[in-house]
Amino acid sequence: MKKSRLFLFLPPVVLAAVCLWLVLAGWPGNEHDPGQGATPGGRLVKTQPAPSPVPAPSAEAVKALSVLQDAQDRNDDKFIAALTRWRQDGGELRKAAWAAVALGAAPSEGHKTRWRACLAAASLAMKKPENGKNAPPPEGLAIEALFSCTEADDPELNSRAIIALDHVDSSYPQLKLRKRLIASAERLLHEKKPERVMAGMQGLTDIQATHKADQILDAWEQNSRHTELAKKAAHCLFVAAIAVERQKLLVRNPNLSKWRLLAFSERNAKNKAKAFGQDISKWRKYWKDVDAEAAKNRDRRD
Repeated sequence: MKKSRLFLFLPPVVLAAVCLWLVLAGWPGNEHDPGQGATPGGRLVKTQPAPSPVPAPSAEAVKALSVLQDAQDRNDDKFIAALTRWRQDGGELRKAAWAAVALGAAPSEGHKTRWRACLAAASLAMKKPENGKNAPPPEGLAIEALFSCTEADDPELNSRAIIALDHVDSSYPQLKLRKRLIASAERLLHEKKPERVMAGMQGLTDIQATHKADQILDAWEQNSRHTELAKKAAHCLFVAAIAVERQKLLVRNPNLSKWRLLAFSERNAKNKAKAFGQDISKWRKYWKDVDAEAAKNRDRRD
């Protein structure tokens, strides 16, 4: 009797299993085209939108790029003349120049072309058009190409790209490049080649990232046997100290003239540099005291 009851219940169990298998396989089908975000079984899947096609460069952009690529222009005469025209224009010519920067700074180009592209970017960012109006900021392609120059195995190009991006950031703060720029310079401090480490030190100095002095000290300590790197680190810390001493003077004497402020801050920083020399421990103590003083000032404001 028990066997007959089990047999009666067996068919519904098998039927349920078959139905479950069909559902998992995508049955019943739907009307969605498998090519439009659905699998061949009919299940909907999330698909990534197709990337927007990159527009072809204009004739003016191609012409500007040829100036950046011109190997015969060894003295940069044609490049400088073209750069003057690009800077004066606030319309299509300037837009074409930025497009040329995007192409010329790309990893596929050689050192000279990429170097000129960085120089052009810095110059375009610094100079307003002759009409006195603010020119529109460069497009993302130019920015990404310039950042690719900071990653190249080329210390001179690394430094030039950081300077260019710093000018772009200063002229177009709405692009919010500073954090990324500091990270790019800081990353160079961890490179194996001393020349690239020095490019990172110089980059952080050029963009006045004084709060990264500890990172410069760490890189110096890790490469302490390299004579040129030690000189570069001490010089960069001296330049950063000028900014710190200037701020100290401003707090104590807010009415100091611009020239007196500069002269006194340089004098104080030189005295520190002379006393510290290339003694990493003395420089580290100085910056530790600077950080402690900054923390106190923040607490007072809070």
